[in-house]
Amino acid sequence: MAGAAAASELTIPYRTDRVLVTYRYDPASRTYARWQNDEGAPVRTVDAEDGGPVAAANVVIVQTEVREVPQIVDAGGFVSYDSQLVGTGPATVFRDGLRQDGRWERADDFAAFSFVAASGERILLAPGQTWVHVVPNDWVVTSR
Repeated sequence: MAGAAAASELTIPYRTDRVLVTYRYDPASRTYARWQNDEGAPVRTVDAEDGGPVAAANVVIVQTEVREVPQIVDAGGFVSYDSQLVGTGPATVFRDGLRQDGRWERADDFAAFSFVAASGERILLAPGQTWVHVVPNDWVVTSR
């Protein structure tokens, strides 16, 4: 995480009224608490199985081309989307209260993602839960 910037909070700009997603870093547990808007108010995300709060050691943002697929419509009448997840593109890794911008790489559909900083150094993830958000290239994920 050489050259990383401090990031105690990050926001992913899904629809702000319903699904704006925010993570807040807790130095004591070295994890990010996840919050998602419900009718405009942030609600802490909990595990549906045990009710425990989500606490991610890593939050990864994968940016890529996202295309609407109008031929595929779900039961609610919403079209599907296809994301280009082979090749390379911008990525941001949040870990240990830090933000490291770089790129993602993936050779094929069966390969794992790898993350590389602008310096060429691999960005390693901390042990523990990791949340990956795939978002369009034109979205801006803010942090402070």
